[in-house]
Amino acid sequence: MFSIMLPKYPRLAALSAFFVAMFGITFSASATGLLIPKDRNLPPLAISYHRIEVSIDNGTATTKVDQAFRNHTSQVLEATYVFPVPDGASVDDFALYINGKRVEGKVLEKNQARGIYEEIVRRMADPGLLEWMGHNLFQARVYPVPAGGEQKVEIAFSQVLPFDGGVYKYTYPLKGAHGPSPTTLQDLTLTAKVRSKIPIRSLYSPSHDIYVRRKTDDVATVGFEKDKARLDQDFVLYYSVSQKDIGLNLLTYRPSDEPGYFLLMMSPKSSYAEDEILEKSVTFVIDTSGSMQGTKMQNAKEALKHCLTRLGPRDSFNIIRFSSDVESWANEFKAVTTDSVNDGVRFVDSMEAAGGTAIHEALLLAMGGRTRKTHLVVFITDGRPTVGETALESILRDVNAANETRARVFVFGVGDDLNAHLLDRIAEENGGTSAYVRGDSDMETTIASFFEKVSYPVLVDPKVDIIGGKTYGILPKRLPDLFRGSQVILTGRYRDAGDILVRLHGEVEQRSMNFDFEGTLPKESGEHGFIARLWATRQVGYLLDEIRLRGESKELRDEIIQLGTRFGIVTPYTSYLVTEPNSPMAPPNPRPIILGSQRPAPEDIRRQLEAQGGAGMGTGGPAGAPKTDTGARGWEMDNEAPAAQSRITSADELKAAEGSVAVESAKKIVRMKSVERSREDKDVPIRHVKGKTLKWNGKEWVDETYKSGMKTIEVRYMSEAYFDIAQQIPELAELMAVGTDVVIVRKNTALMVRAAAGKDRISTQELDSLR
Repeated sequence: MFSIMLPKYPRLAALSAFFVAMFGITFSASATGLLIPKDRNLPPLAISYHRIEVSIDNGTATTKVDQAFRNHTSQVLEATYVFPVPDGASVDDFALYINGKRVEGKVLEKNQARGIYEEIVRRMADPGLLEWMGHNLFQARVYPVPAGGEQKVEIAFSQVLPFDGGVYKYTYPLKGAHGPSPTTLQDLTLTAKVRSKIPIRSLYSPSHDIYVRRKTDDVATVGFEKDKARLDQDFVLYYSVSQKDIGLNLLTYRPSDEPGYFLLMMSPKSSYAEDEILEKSVTFVIDTSGSMQGTKMQNAKEALKHCLTRLGPRDSFNIIRFSSDVESWANEFKAVTTDSVNDGVRFVDSMEAAGGTAIHEALLLAMGGRTRKTHLVVFITDGRPTVGETALESILRDVNAANETRARVFVFGVGDDLNAHLLDRIAEENGGTSAYVRGDSDMETTIASFFEKVSYPVLVDPKVDIIGGKTYGILPKRLPDLFRGSQVILTGRYRDAGDILVRLHGEVEQRSMNFDFEGTLPKESGEHGFIARLWATRQVGYLLDEIRLRGESKELRDEIIQLGTRFGIVTPYTSYLVTEPNSPMAPPNPRPIILGSQRPAPEDIRRQLEAQGGAGMGTGGPAGAPKTDTGARGWEMDNEAPAAQSRITSADELKAAEGSVAVESAKKIVRMKSVERSREDKDVPIRHVKGKTLKWNGKEWVDETYKSGMKTIEVRYMSEAYFDIAQQIPELAELMAVGTDVVIVRKNTALMVRAAAGKDRISTQELDSLR
């Protein structure tokens, strides 16, 4: 058996110094499968593609991994494949296949694996890999790796998933450093098929934007695919099971010395008999003013006709068109029949775009419809009010007063020449949502997709009561109606630990229904740390929306600044957090620089480094510290980061009520208020890890609770003491992984990790003081 051969620390230090001095290069890697050349001058091979197939059967997961690595050198290489074994995985079920042939490998228990992990971290000069510590390790020799070619590796393993409170959790290791991370040359693809004897309810990933398809309540498929994907965080999937018609499942997170956070997943079953689906009355209100002429009018009509054909046999409907005047297809709701739908389609086909925009009169007519069924209003417009009442507050007051049937108003704004403040408030104050679409085929697709979702209501006007725990800050503030196969993610905070009763109540055919769930809010819990930033992002979204629609106050501004500063959320009040890449206050690169120097490197090394476009080559300096952009490729923003795409950085964006700026602002705030995955903004010098906030001061990452005069323990980066702490106190490993120079407060003691100072050994007594 070939064992991975990595240099001892003194030699590695010299090697690292050589590469930094000669080529301005540092190495980074990811906590996924790596193919590491025996030649110590080469970094891990670039990942061509990474494909994962997962089969989960009643809580037991079998994972099959297909990876291809690219050897860009002109040499035939000998390499070692290493893979961090996920917690709970069965070591007996690991298998490695190369070119279709089974290759012998071995699993090293975590104590045996420690030495190899240490040398990998040292060789890669990447503290982000500290999070491997404490895991078992699979390794196998791979030879030959063809020159200029690809090496395919397949691995399979099984594990029993952790299960708590009706929720299973599946994790696949992908995460690398907190700074530069590898990028696949081709695709990252993951498909998971979930089967369960107990009906599946929620399927939720806080890490990736997954696609979910449910065949029945017993079978579901989850998918994710992205080309040139950054491997910067583990894939995490939660799924819940319940015999109840609506599943309620709780996740919690509570660091010490502050109120806790919770996340509640609510999901009705995906299969209902026809008589279990609530009857609904739908009023379609469509703008036919002159500005809708051409493609916009045609696509709106096609979308509307699609919705008409998707109405249920127990539903009823009406159609209202408006321009300078208002016209109703019928005087009352009509039952869905073949004849009524065909007549409605003919009415839609007859519409022509001309005249002004009588929004006020059209909505009052829509609200006047009388029905005992669930009432939905679908409102499509591309303009601002120009006919009749045009004052925003007057329109809102009258529409809200006329809504005696408690209709949910779903607004679709077309294009940019509209009043986003008015449309958003109409939807918000009448239990619906607003969306903004282009006038092309995007409109038809978006509206049709929306109507498919809301066609099957199962619980209307839902509310959640939590008895116990002293909960607060619950978001969303108003729950949407629940539809077949839908899912609602609710977040909030709590003060008191202990058992709680969660009661979901709403209406079914005008009858009150209750669904109860018992849970526990822990006194302290380090699991599910993502909930804190998720809640903070949503809260900031709601605060910004309040300022946008109703004006600024000191209380709103101060809370935004407090949350933005703590969690690194960029807003008009915290835009100073964003730093230029050449600034000494800049955070780690969101994406690695390919070459940090114009100096020539040996050709084979250069090819491999260029292939590692995502594998972490940057300019010299401490890992996890800001990198100066002197490379040939220059600064590259992470085009995957939703945080950067959702930023609102100027007050003008909040003040704009009309036009493209107002529409984009509305879209960004909707994303913040409903976010289900919250990723760190990589060019903000703040990291929120394990309940702690670390800030970059130009030299080191410092725990915000650090105070001068504290008792300190100073250890050298990459020393024996450094790895002892990471191995024996895993919760500190993730904090230490932020960079090479870090100050962490633990039990009133400041642990200081120094790249160029500190002790090499740590006593048992000192370790105990940090536990």
